[in-house]
Amino acid sequence: MADIQEEPEVQNRQQPNWGIILEDFRNITSQAALIPNVPAFDQGDRILLVLNQLSQDVAALQGGQATLRQEQDALRQGQDALQREHATIQQRLGALEQQLVVLDRRLAVLLGEVQELRDEISIQ
Repeated sequence: MADIQEEPEVQNRQQPNWGIILEDFRNITSQAALIPNVPAFDQGDRILLVLNQLSQDVAALQGGQATLRQEQDALRQGQDALQREHATIQQRLGALEQQLVVLDRRLAVLLGEVQELRDEISIQ
């Protein structure tokens, strides 16, 4: 099966850098593991603020991850639709090529008949 080429406008869309996203998740995980090392001060108020901010950041990342999944699903659906369209176009192209062969043969027959008529007219 021939490779399916993406439409230029799909190719030109900015794509997420999965390496950066993965590295960010690794950094968050490694830094979160260090939270127990923070000394207690101000009766834990600062730790609670940091944990609250961390919780909000994680929630934001999870929301971003959900959005990325939705975009990925949409891209897959678009790709599936393009593949179906490509298959349909290939079928139509095959049918048109067959019709062209038939028309070429018919044209050759007609040209031969025209030549025969010209020959008959020139004989008379």
